[in-house]
Amino acid sequence: MNTKPALCVIAAGIFWGLISVFTTNLNSLGFTAIDICTYRPSISAAILLIWLAIQNPASLKIKLKDIGYFIGTGMISLCVFNWCYFYSIEHSQASIAVGLLYTSPVFVTLLSALLFHEQLTVRKLAAVAITVEGCFLISGFIGSTYSVAPLILLTGIASGFFYGLYSIFGNYALKKYSPITITFYTFVFASIGAMVINDVHASLEIIQAKPEALAWCIGISVISTIIPYFLYTYGLKQLETSKAAVLVTVEPLVGCLVGILLFSEPCNIEKIIGMGCILSSTVILSRN
Repeated sequence: MNTKPALCVIAAGIFWGLISVFTTNLNSLGFTAIDICTYRPSISAAILLIWLAIQNPASLKIKLKDIGYFIGTGMISLCVFNWCYFYSIEHSQASIAVGLLYTSPVFVTLLSALLFHEQLTVRKLAAVAITVEGCFLISGFIGSTYSVAPLILLTGIASGFFYGLYSIFGNYALKKYSPITITFYTFVFASIGAMVINDVHASLEIIQAKPEALAWCIGISVISTIIPYFLYTYGLKQLETSKAAVLVTVEPLVGCLVGILLFSEPCNIEKIIGMGCILSSTVILSRN
């Protein structure tokens, strides 16, 4: 496996894993899940537009017939995935939502075999199985008495499916466009989709009353959106889609560590074993 793209995908997972630092603070200021879903891609798109207009205007050009790619990565994947994911967090537990989200490697591996004819090797299937088991251990699905409502189970698995679709649509888009172009238009179309279902009036009042909310919005846009989406898309260009989907699962591991170290969440043997599972699956796929 190529080292540089693999490291980019892993780094993307690390930056995504830091997202709870921003969402926790935004929630404490009064932001809802749909507010975060709206501001996250919108501010990201605005920042990238300014930067690309100055540094590389040519990367903003796309063909009208290719808009479907970005409706796929933005509206269908990022927008719907975010809504399902944050809904699961609001009505359940963050750890449960994360565990269900990372059923995504299963969907990506199966779809990649069907659409891109990627080989279903024993190593790849073992890595997927170990990854899912690790995520369930970290989230408390295994070794916990907490019961999950059917609707949360549905939205949680849906978040994993739509999250995985970014890799599928992105793979098609990468045949014609650069990672930075795909990243920018993903945010544009995700913003359009989020604004259709959200009334931003209440969140604007929060920003006026509490200006620090804008700082947290910018933080989540740069650190946990622009940087990881670009890194992941860059890595996806040179890796098999199914392998990238497994490597990026360092995200729940980082999220778990953030919860333990910053928010004093409990650490138990299940979480430790889960972290080990995710790391081992990464090693399995990284070996030549």
